[in-house]
This record gives sequence, structure tokens and C-alpha cells, in this order.
Amino acid sequence: MTNSTSPNGADEGPEATALRTNPLAGGTLWLTQTASLSLWRGEVGLSDWLRIEGRDGTIVEMRLEPRGELRVGRLKNGMVQPPHLQSELFISSQAALLRHDGVRWWLRRRRECHERVPTVVGARALGPEEEEPLVHGTFLQVGRARGTFVDRRYSIPSVPQGAVDPETGLLGRVGMEQEISGMLSLGRRGHLVVLTAPPGQVVPWVQATMALHARWPRPAIFHESGTTGLLFSEDVGPPGKLAEEARALILGLGLRDVVVGLWPLEQQSSPRELELALYTLQAALAAGNTAGPMSLRQEVAWGRISTVEDIQQALVRDHRRPVVLFAMEETGPLSRIGPGVVPALERELCSMVASAMPSKGLVARMAPGVVAACLPLHMEVEPFASEMQREWQGRAPIVDGQIELPRSLCWETASGDPLPRAHDLARECSDPQGALQALSASLPYPIAGRVALAAVASSAVERVKLLFDVLEGAWRMVASLLVAAYFSHRPEANGTPFPEDLITFAKSLATRHAYPLGKWRELARLMARELAAHNDMLGQLARELLRLRQGNETLEALANQLHPLRNQFAHNVYPEARAQRDLPFFEQVTREFLRALHPLSAWTLVTVEKAEPDLYADTQMVEYIDHTGPSEGGIRRRVGFKSSIRLAHVVYLTRWRDGLVVPLEPFLRRRPRNNTFDLFWAHHLPRPGSTTFASVITGDEVVEDVDERRLPPRLRDLLALIQRSG
Repeated sequence: MTNSTSPNGADEGPEATALRTNPLAGGTLWLTQTASLSLWRGEVGLSDWLRIEGRDGTIVEMRLEPRGELRVGRLKNGMVQPPHLQSELFISSQAALLRHDGVRWWLRRRRECHERVPTVVGARALGPEEEEPLVHGTFLQVGRARGTFVDRRYSIPSVPQGAVDPETGLLGRVGMEQEISGMLSLGRRGHLVVLTAPPGQVVPWVQATMALHARWPRPAIFHESGTTGLLFSEDVGPPGKLAEEARALILGLGLRDVVVGLWPLEQQSSPRELELALYTLQAALAAGNTAGPMSLRQEVAWGRISTVEDIQQALVRDHRRPVVLFAMEETGPLSRIGPGVVPALERELCSMVASAMPSKGLVARMAPGVVAACLPLHMEVEPFASEMQREWQGRAPIVDGQIELPRSLCWETASGDPLPRAHDLARECSDPQGALQALSASLPYPIAGRVALAAVASSAVERVKLLFDVLEGAWRMVASLLVAAYFSHRPEANGTPFPEDLITFAKSLATRHAYPLGKWRELARLMARELAAHNDMLGQLARELLRLRQGNETLEALANQLHPLRNQFAHNVYPEARAQRDLPFFEQVTREFLRALHPLSAWTLVTVEKAEPDLYADTQMVEYIDHTGPSEGGIRRRVGFKSSIRLAHVVYLTRWRDGLVVPLEPFLRRRPRNNTFDLFWAHHLPRPGSTTFASVITGDEVVEDVDERRLPPRLRDLLALIQRSG
């Protein structure tokens, strides 16, 4: 029969009024509110529930008793075996079967179920006689009935993603972090008991975990691929005795050995202490330490979590070893959440980086929010650092109970002693305006590469000079993009007249082999004024870059501040002491300057290497090099580009999703240099014959011949007009 009951009350009849409930989602990390939210209620033997959403918005809760198989379907007159769980929404009278295997519930679609009746568990639609397991919060659909499975060991019906382990239905990593957060927010102390089997031992670990849960049903219990953790409060008993009892219980199941670690939660602990405890336990296993319950906080098997002195000594022995500095951004707002937040995240970052390095690597905290990794000589820096950045930013956001702060991480390689640069980086990341490298990470390489050079400058004078180079490079980039976009437009049938300002500009500089910064700014303004008249994406880009916007400085206003200072720097003696004094101001203006360049982040600078058209559709598979960020060689990518435009093997400014490509040849080219490839831009408006190009970063010049046929038609028309006018 069907039971419709309240989770906290007695059974009610099938006609009872359905319950209206409001699911409450739990936080994922930091909680500063006095009232904590605990996901885990524990206890063994509680009945589970199916929460079915009615067509009128009500929720009917059906109790599941773990006895044999439960038939799910619609009740029909004359049935010999009526369904245990009945609802008109199930449509079919023999829709599905529920069974409990001692660990989880399983839903199986019956062969008799009509083929038009959908049976879905999670994201999978079940075929006849197929089954899927159910854990807390799993979505399911049988016919028109949509609902979720509710495990009564959890206190709320909706939990964050990753809070439940799919193998056991117990807490997953996110769920255990939430329980630790709730304990700490109440000012309570406790300890983690973490257990795992040594490598090479075939273990029925799920059964071992369920035995631990049966022995201690109330404490929060965590399971993840062969590792189990129990969270005990300080009033349960001595931690050493509990660890010994847990180990003896698992050994009693027939296992040869088990490794047990103790991780006490101290006053300044964080919910991510679980991450540190698991890393330390794995490090102890790698070192061969499996004797008795270990005090993980005192375990010397932390190994590569080292000190600043260790890294400095390693560099003295071999200065060729690369050092990567990882810096957490937004450390200022993080510190305001609580005094222990940044130190806890530093420990988490250390454990994450150390676990991904080989045995000869060293990891240490260098400055507030900055972690250094000293890599072996054979290890490639960029793939490793980029992977760490992606993994960190992909983790759960930091929540203080009111707002979410996304994780963001920047990295750079350090030359010489990394300690001074680490402190500079910590100062940048604590600035509410953001770190320079983070602000430039989504910008084209000619800008982001110059910012990366400025970040590793060895002196204040050199850093000031390189910040001025960022200013010049940004204007060169903006002018090159806008002038290429302007001249890439096809002329009208009757000819499109050129503005007088552009004709005067091109005529006055017709023989120049390089433009100064002021001329690039003038050219960018001319092109922006012409493009802004068009109501398209290029016109929008021009308007956003160079026109005044509410609440934001424009490139023009910021350049007016920096341009005179750049000229003073270039023509006068500039001592180190003055550079140290002026550096914070220049960094701040550069931050605002990079923020004003943000519209460029919606575009991608690419070099097309291969384009394979589909003969039967307007689609082509494009292999290209993405020149976004500070990577000198760029990143190879592929994309399906739906357009009738046939792409050449040149540099483009693209918006793949919108089907928009702007050819930058010959304003910007990719050419070989010193056994590698680099981007070169024209030092002036290209013209047939010899044209001077310069590396976008180093400024190395080359002179190349430009074929007149490679020039955009409108540029050829402009050059012909100037030649005719003398």
C-alpha cells in the first residue's frame, strides 16, 4: 500500500494532504554565521523516502521500508499483486521495482513497463530490466511523477553537489567539509579519524565503511574511493582509543592491514582540513609509514611541504631549477571573512601543488597568499602551472554564509631569489584593484606578455620602464586591430570616401619607417571614430574601448596621465629611490588601464594553421593557435566554424561563436625567430615593397617585402589616392 507521511510524524492515509516543503541548500565552505547548517543527522535504520512532486506543485512523500523488492506503479482493479508505492502519476501499473542491497537503493525498470513511460534516474533513461542506484538527492522520473530520493540520515532534502558519495550514499568530500564547517562555527573541537588500505591490497572497502557506520551511526562519515573518514566531537571519547577501535573493527573483517591517521581540529582549523589530512595520509603511505594510528599533524611525511630556506638552499645548489610562484587573488576580501581563512587556503594550496609534483620537488609558503614550487630540471613549467591554476579555480567557491568568492589564482616563474618577488606579488593580490597578471590573463599576448615581463622585473626602475612598455604595447595593439578592421571592409560599388583626417595622417607619414606612441594613439582615435558609426560588433568594440563610459576610466584619459610621465622617464635620470616611491602609483594606473581594455577579452587573437572545409555543409574544422594570455608559443586549439568564409593561414581577430573573423594580415604576422615563432606587427601602415615589422614583446625589427595583393582592397585604394595626389 501507499504510505504518505510526514518525516517527523506518524503514518497518514493515502488521502492525506500532501506536504509543501522548501528545500534549503547548504553552503560549501566558510560559515561565519552563528547558526551552523549541518547536512548529516546520522542514525541507522531510519526509513528512506521518495519525494514526488504533484502536478499542482504539492510534494507527496512515500516511505520506503528496506524489505525485499518494492513494486512501483498505478493501482488497477483486480490486481493480484498491487504496487507497494501507488500513484496515478506513475501511469503504468507495473512501472518499476525498488530494491535495497544493504548499502543503497536501486530502481529497475520492469520489462512490463510500457515503452512510452519514461523511467529516468539522474541523467540516464533506463531501458527494460536496467537499473541504477539511488543516493540522497538523486532525481528520478517514473511516468509523469518527478521527484527525488531522500535519505533520512540527512537533515535537509537538498544538498550541494559532491556532498554525497555515489558508492555508499554516505557523505562525500564536500559534505564532510560542510560538517567540519558546522562544528567549527559553533566553537566545538573534534578530530578526524582517517582510514585507508595500503597499496596493492584488494579490499571490500565499501563493506568496511558500512561496518564503521554501523558501529558509530551518529558521527559524520566520509567515503571516497578506498578512503574513509569519521568526524568525532571531543565528547565522544579519547581519539587514540577510537582510532584503535576503528582499526581493530576493519581488521576483524579479514583485512591484512589498514592505515589509520588522526587529524585534530584546532581553533584556527578550516573545513578544508580534510584535504590536508588526506594528503598527509597518502604521503605517509608513500614513505612506507603504516605503523599504528599516526598523528598526522606531527607526521614528518609531509615531505615536500618545505620552508623558504629549503627552496633557497636548493637554488644555491642548482640555480637552474625553475621556481613557480602561485598567488591567490582577492586576499584582502578573504582576510575580512576571518583571520584563519587565508592561512587555511595556503595550506590547501600547498597540499594540492605538492601532491601533483614528483618526489624531488619542493613546496613552501613564501608570503601571505603566495606559495612557491621549486620544480625538478626535467619538468615543464607551463603545463604544470596551468593545470594547477585550472584545478584551483575549478574547486568550490568560498562562502561566508552571505556571499560567494570564486577562487582565482595567478602564477609566474621567478628568477634569482624568489622571496622579494613573492612579497611584491602578495602586495598586488591583496590590493582590492587586483593583480596585474590576473587582469591581463584574458587579453591578447602582445599586452599580457608585456605585463608578465613587468611582473618579474628585477628592480623598481626596470619595472617602471616595463609598465610604460605595457602602455605603448596596448596602444599599438588597439591601433593595429582597429585599422585592420577598418580596412577589411569591402568598398562600396561607387567607392567609399576616406575621411580627410585619415588622408592627411597617411600622407604626412608616408615615408616613415616607425610611428611614435603619439601617432599610434592618433591612428587609433581616427579608426575608432570611423568604426563607431557602424552598428555592428566592431563598432561596439571601438565605442567601448575609446569612448567615455559611466563609472570607468577610458584608455584616452589614462594614457593622458601616463604619456607625459613616460616621456620624462625616457629623457631624464630616474634613480632607484624615486622608482620605488612612484611604483605603487604606476601600478595602480596600469591596473585601471588593463581594466579599461576588458572589451578585448570577448575577442580572441589567433593564427589559423589549418582549415578543413566540409564539402556538404558550411562548416569547417579550424586548427589554430590561441594567442590569449602571456604564453609565448600560444595554445593549440580546434573549433568547428560554421561559415562560408574560407580562412587563410594568417593572424585573425575572432569571435568564433558569432561567426566573425577579422584578418590582420599584414598588420600582424606570426614569423619564426630564434628557433621559435613570435608575433610581429608593422611599425607603420603597410605599403607595397619593404615594410618594417617588430616583435610585439622584444621589439626586434625585421624588414619584409609586402605583396600588393596581400593588402586589403581599401588600403590599396588609400595608398593609390595618396600617390596620385603627390
